[in-house]
Amino acid sequence: MTGLAICTLTGADDSIRLDGLFRLSMEFPFVEWGVLFHEVQRGTGRYPSIGWIDKLCKDMARHPGARFALHVCGRDAVSQFLVGVGTASRIASYFGRIQLNFVGSDFDPAVVIEAIKRHPAKTIITQHNAANAGLLEVLGELPNHAFLFDESGGRGASPQSWPPPIAGKLCGYAGGLGPDNLEVELPRIQQAAGQSVFWIDMEAKLRDKLDRFDLVRARRCLVICQRLTIA
Repeated sequence: MTGLAICTLTGADDSIRLDGLFRLSMEFPFVEWGVLFHEVQRGTGRYPSIGWIDKLCKDMARHPGARFALHVCGRDAVSQFLVGVGTASRIASYFGRIQLNFVGSDFDPAVVIEAIKRHPAKTIITQHNAANAGLLEVLGELPNHAFLFDESGGRGASPQSWPPPIAGKLCGYAGGLGPDNLEVELPRIQQAAGQSVFWIDMEAKLRDKLDRFDLVRARRCLVICQRLTIA
């Protein structure tokens, strides 16, 4: 495999049976399932219910090879995680990678730093975009912190050019990726990343016309990644 280490497919919701995720994890060991948690919107749309997430957390122990990341969304949930309280912190304990979807200026940098240091065995991800540009200087030296390039902000638009990785940081790439354009965009990302290890993340284009997570579209993306990255 080249520099692509993980393909994160985000947004599995209550419509998805967990055994379907675990089967695809066995077939494609490089897949990571991004689970969105929002304190207010949980149980609606792309945010699974707490019952679905709790069942997933319980079943993870029986499938140690499967990868899952928790994407903490919304000010309330992010605040919970940063100070180590509430549902967000409880379920985060089951995940090896935690992505904080927030605007950096909304939170005290010292609190963010302390939260990341409090979880040295986990990778804590923040989005790197115009709104969060100041986080590079603040978080750049933390070894368990990673950046996700995402100028799209969930709008499903790919950039004209993908940025090179930040020196010394594990970086991921998101923005408009999906089964319709991955064959074109993944080689462009590989070129931008050079010899660095990286991951990709996609969300919006994995949903069907009823706004449900679509395992058929997810599998198409995994097949493309496998074909393009394995010699």
